[in-house]
Amino acid sequence: MAAQNQQSESTELLNALESSAISQNPHVWSEAQQLEHQQQHEHPGMAEDYDSREPHRVPSSVSEWARPAYQPVPDIAGQPMTTQKYDPSSTSSEVPPEPSKEQQPAQHLPEGERYWGGGWGAEIVCVVFSILCVVAIIIILSRVDGQLLSSWTIAVSPNAVVAVLSTAAKAAMILPVTESISQLKWLFLKRRALGPEHLQQFDNASRGPWGALKLLWHARKSPFPTYIGCLVTIAAIAVDPFTQQILSFEQKSTQMPGVHSSTNRSQVYDNGDLGVTGVGAVVGPTRDGLLQAAAIAGVYDLVSPPPFICPGSNCTYPDFTSLGVCSKCSDVTARTTKSCEDNPGGFRVQQCNFTMPGGFKPEAYATSDAHNGFRYTHLNVSVNATQVPPTQLITLGMIRFAMDDGGGNTHWQDTVTAYECGYEVCAKEYSGWRSINGTVRTGTVRESRLNLTGIGPLVPFTTLEKGFPGNTTFEINFLDIQAMTGALMTIFYTKSGSTDSNSFMAGLYNSPDIVRTVDNIATGMSYRMLSGPNTTAVTGEVFAVQTYMRTHWAWLSLTAVLEVLTCLFLIIVIVATNRARQHAWKSSLAPLLYEDATIDK
Repeated sequence: MAAQNQQSESTELLNALESSAISQNPHVWSEAQQLEHQQQHEHPGMAEDYDSREPHRVPSSVSEWARPAYQPVPDIAGQPMTTQKYDPSSTSSEVPPEPSKEQQPAQHLPEGERYWGGGWGAEIVCVVFSILCVVAIIIILSRVDGQLLSSWTIAVSPNAVVAVLSTAAKAAMILPVTESISQLKWLFLKRRALGPEHLQQFDNASRGPWGALKLLWHARKSPFPTYIGCLVTIAAIAVDPFTQQILSFEQKSTQMPGVHSSTNRSQVYDNGDLGVTGVGAVVGPTRDGLLQAAAIAGVYDLVSPPPFICPGSNCTYPDFTSLGVCSKCSDVTARTTKSCEDNPGGFRVQQCNFTMPGGFKPEAYATSDAHNGFRYTHLNVSVNATQVPPTQLITLGMIRFAMDDGGGNTHWQDTVTAYECGYEVCAKEYSGWRSINGTVRTGTVRESRLNLTGIGPLVPFTTLEKGFPGNTTFEINFLDIQAMTGALMTIFYTKSGSTDSNSFMAGLYNSPDIVRTVDNIATGMSYRMLSGPNTTAVTGEVFAVQTYMRTHWAWLSLTAVLEVLTCLFLIIVIVATNRARQHAWKSSLAPLLYEDATIDK
């Protein structure tokens, strides 16, 4: 009865205090407290529930703040404190706080965080996934090595695919490495191989290369596995740059199947009756005007390229033999004699006759009059067009003098240079010719003289050189031989007994190399004969510059080595954890937060 009376008095005193507080501070009293107070008046039974709650006390130290709210605080004797009812008349300073809604029931460490239950499963999966990514990279690189870039039909470039797989492999590789480094701190902490001050260094090492580098420096006496994890973390920085070097693209010329280059060869040169039948027919250069144009272009070093057709960027042509025009020319100045006469008559003040070793006797004159002043022959040619033998077109002797300085030089004849030249029909072998980017690259040309083997409208010839490659028999219409002779006469004919010359003589006179100019004329005519009548096609190969993919396996070695080290590192840590019979806490902070979260099993 005494206890019940005491409880009743306490309840009345509490109600009186609450009523006084409400009257003095109506705004401070919260709506929730007013509601609770009203419920207590309406339901007196709740007072007993309130009085039966355990009292709370203010923590007396920082360590008690760190303890979970649901843990019972032991007393000095080591026994849990017993609950006591709140006594309003007590003078104790321990005032129970208002009940907090955030207080939860006691929580225990999840049973899944154990050795194989969930500790290393994610790391093992990551290692397997990383290895599969590297295997995929190897398969892709082995298949594209040496292949055309055009054979890659996927929209994403091969470099991008390799980069994605490499990034995925590195990301999956780093996870088990960082977790294993974190696990090492629990292993070494138990063995006392490292002090508690090194825990933060291990955490930093698991977060990136800089922390790993610092751990290597500050914990130089750490066990060997620490170095493996730190080195893998640091070396992983170079994985991406190394990956970019694995695949390169090379351009090289490749033969294009089904496409052919082409040119022509002339085994028979016959313009038929062109220029010899019909009204006003004449035998002359009109049989093949392009042949005459090619000869004239050679005087000015404007030889048109041969008809080599290339449908690609690079073409080759097989060796072939065709009809052509050959030339020969030599400087005979030292073997040429002269005989000069002063005042031979008329306006001539001097006349010189030259005799060459080939029997040519060109003449040169010097004149002087009131209108033209002093003049002399600059160039003169003596031509023989007898066509004996039939393959020969013309032979000529040429003399050339230095330019007049306008001072009436009486020693002009001493500056003479003499040449003996000739043209004839011949066989030419073209070998090693190419066409690159639309430009014909000259190969070698081998010449062979022809031998007459019969008589007829089509004059048959055979090559004189034994072992001459390709076809060795040729035919030329006799009228075409005459037309070619006429085309050459148009260039080299000069008026006898005059200081004047035809318009083409200016090109010969101004030529820095007479021998080369004479050869250009023959070359231009030969190229034209490749496109003349009765030609046959010669096909070659077409090459195109294409891009190939090339794999440099050495750059993949870093990724492969890191994969091996990662597997080794993970195995070492797992085995060490198992032997030490410890939980795989890794980067978890559970041992520092839960009292039942022990390092050991």
